[in-house]
Amino acid sequence: MAPASEIGHVERDDPRKVWESERNDFTPWLAEKDNITKLGDSIGIDLQVVEREQKVGPFWADLVCK
Repeated sequence: MAPASEIGHVERDDPRKVWESERNDFTPWLAEKDNITKLGDSIGIDLQVVEREQKVGPFWADLVCK
């Protein structure tokens, strides 16, 4: 078990206060190696970004990972 000094807490906030634009701010931030690794760790999947803003039929995939 981790020492109490290493345990934090989650606070709710409006993501738009941190990332003004999803495409220009949030997606590039999430695609950074450290951030996509933390996301993968939290859901139990090893994620590696393959492509950003990839056209998928009539839609766009913000991130394509393997």
